[in-house]
Amino acid sequence: MRTVLSQDHPALHVAHGPDGSWMIADGIGDPNETGACIATHIWHVVTRDPTIEELAGMPPGSQANRRSITDSWTVSPFEYAP
Repeated sequence: MRTVLSQDHPALHVAHGPDGSWMIADGIGDPNETGACIATHIWHVVTRDPTIEELAGMPPGSQANRRSITDSWTVSPFEYAP
């Protein structure tokens, strides 16, 4: 999400899609809103929030969530919301 990349909000949700794609969201805004997301190299996000690097080994089909940037990540299976 643009808000994570611009550092307006921290990354609170990271998903590694079944297709191998990575999605990083702030857990606040709707990533489906027009203009909310942008495609970028993962490195740009990791340099702004190095804690995302902890998730590099997360297998496709997984997601990680946390309540705040100081909390630990909790990994679980990823399912697209209907």
